[in-house]
Amino acid sequence: MPRNPMGVPAIKDAFYWIGVTTTMACFALVLARNTELIWRFEHAGIPLSWLAGVVAILAFLGAEYSDSTPTTPTETEPSPEALQQEV
Repeated sequence: MPRNPMGVPAIKDAFYWIGVTTTMACFALVLARNTELIWRFEHAGIPLSWLAGVVAILAFLGAEYSDSTPTTPTETEPSPEALQQEV
């Protein structure tokens, strides 16, 4: 894929790596939940692992939608001239 001068692939890559990093952090927080170090920072309403999971999901969604380009009707539908010639 050629690089866009607007920097869209760089933004997509940044969102992707934020998602990967927070996913690994989510797994690490789940595994370390019973340790005293992590327990000090846990909140009763929303655990840190949930927060990391939500950030990961949003980052992956941002990566998916950051470089999506709208399709033109000519790419998906045949032109009216082509339909008339077939009949």
